[in-house]
Amino acid sequence: MSHTILVFVNVSRQDAFVYLNQADDNSLFVAKLAAGQSTRQVANAGEIWNVTAGDAYPIKVGEKNRVYLIGTSGVYEVDAPRALPSEGGAASGDFDFPVGGQGSWP
Repeated sequence: MSHTILVFVNVSRQDAFVYLNQADDNSLFVAKLAAGQSTRQVANAGEIWNVTAGDAYPIKVGEKNRVYLIGTSGVYEVDAPRALPSEGGAASGDFDFPVGGQGSWP
């Protein structure tokens, strides 16, 4: 069974809360993120996670690793990373997530 890595980054000025919705209609509290904090979680495809930051934002986990930015106006899924060039001008190589998941990011 492969796992999916979910990264939640709170870039807003308010606290955010991350929950895992369980099959029996209960929510399991996972993390409280103050402004500037982040958390990395291991999930399985098909699970439903929820971010509460002023409003509730459900997230259905897929097969790909994902980063979610929690902002003042909502929650945003990062579709793909973009490499920044170094001062020497060399392009960055492929971005591989350091643990879990399969293949390169996302």
